[in-house]
Amino acid sequence: MAIAATAEWRIRAGGAAANGGGYDPGIAGAATDYTDQDAAQLSLSDLATSGAGVTTLTSATGGFTAAMIGNCIRISAGTNFDVGYYFITAHTNTNTVTVDRTPSAAGAGSAGVGKLGGAFASFENLAGVGNGGLSSPAITSPLAAGHTVWVRGAGTDTPTVDDFNWTGTGAGYWSGNANGNSTAGRIQVKGYNGRPQILYGGVIWYQVINYHIENIKFKRGTNLGLVGYGIFDAPGVAKDNTARNLRFDMNGIDAVALACVHAFDVFVDNTGVTTAGTKVAIDLGGYGARAVGCFVKNVRGDGFGASINTIASFEDCIAKDCKRHGFSSEVTTESYKMSFRNCIAYGNGSSGFYFPTSATALNAHVQNCIAYNNGAYGIAVAAGSAALNDRIARGMWDYNFVGANVSSNYQNQSAGANDVALSADPFTDAANDDFSLNNTAGGGAACRAAAFPGAFRGSATTAYKDGGAVQHQDAGGGSGGWWGG
Repeated sequence: MAIAATAEWRIRAGGAAANGGGYDPGIAGAATDYTDQDAAQLSLSDLATSGAGVTTLTSATGGFTAAMIGNCIRISAGTNFDVGYYFITAHTNTNTVTVDRTPSAAGAGSAGVGKLGGAFASFENLAGVGNGGLSSPAITSPLAAGHTVWVRGAGTDTPTVDDFNWTGTGAGYWSGNANGNSTAGRIQVKGYNGRPQILYGGVIWYQVINYHIENIKFKRGTNLGLVGYGIFDAPGVAKDNTARNLRFDMNGIDAVALACVHAFDVFVDNTGVTTAGTKVAIDLGGYGARAVGCFVKNVRGDGFGASINTIASFEDCIAKDCKRHGFSSEVTTESYKMSFRNCIAYGNGSSGFYFPTSATALNAHVQNCIAYNNGAYGIAVAAGSAALNDRIARGMWDYNFVGANVSSNYQNQSAGANDVALSADPFTDAANDDFSLNNTAGGGAACRAAAFPGAFRGSATTAYKDGGAVQHQDAGGGSGGWWGG
């Protein structure tokens, strides 16, 4: 019997690798979760079984209670014991419990050493092979599809101190990890008690599939390499992984923060040096990839984009003060479909929306976006003539809002038929990250109710959609605003 998909694991800064670390609320009679504590609830060194293949576990010392049903006991040594993680499914008395599968397949067990309850100190217990100075687990990882890993923070949503250091001796990472699947579900790693801050080297979970990461802050370690990798892997290799409600501090490194298929409500910042670089902070890869409600600012390269040929969409996202482009497609040949809708590029060092060739622009969709105050162009196609690129962009690039871009609002193309040229800053206070629309003539007022769709053809319905990622709120309530960051 394998560990069930309902199992949960817990990591705390004060925990220990020898702890039980696990609890399964799906086990019938599951009672008290003893993992949300630094120390083990019960430590024994005289565990025993009566023979090969039995699931009854005994201890002369005892200390078992009915409240321990659902908790994991980590057996690390003993005669005839198979070291591993076992869940208590029934309680007989203080000396006897039943576990989910036999811990002694070869014969009667004796002198077993085990701990029940208490959290792990890091992801090491649940990982595959350690690389770059990170250790491999002493006992094969129990992690499996559907499991949840809880990582404890220090009680604040905006931490500044590292709760965990997963850098190893450099660009440390774990490979050969368990994967999620469509049968049991994604593996979830989720912060709690505020948001934990994890210092990492360059990639954490190498070539994992079907992971979901939520409510964690990742801080990039300095001078550690692997700059083309996000926390999962390089773009296009980080398969079917999702991220939600994450924060990143790139710490002066020109590197990918996140390469995945779906990114929702992710904030990427950079508190270190800001010389211009080349990497894409949120670099989508894979079919149907999406970034929604995300905010990237002050990174050394591009805010959003794709460095490989991919099918991706960027919706309701904001790129501010990125030292190269706000949004980009780095592929130079004819690419798969890419869509940029309801996005804002403000104050970036080069262009707001950038496409290196006419071939790249052919399958791109740019609509309802605002490009303002960027260091080069608002919307740029770096090659080809305006006549060619206008034919390429037919029906695909329109209803955009551009102004105050240093070189020009457009490069090698013309304005869309429904584009709006802005003569004033449209935002309430972009310098302080408030991208709500003001009501200034030629600024925010020109973006209000001017985006696509306006009316739904064939119906009596009229929409009043604003340009960019943030919808204005009518007096007394009304439409909602941007929810990222």
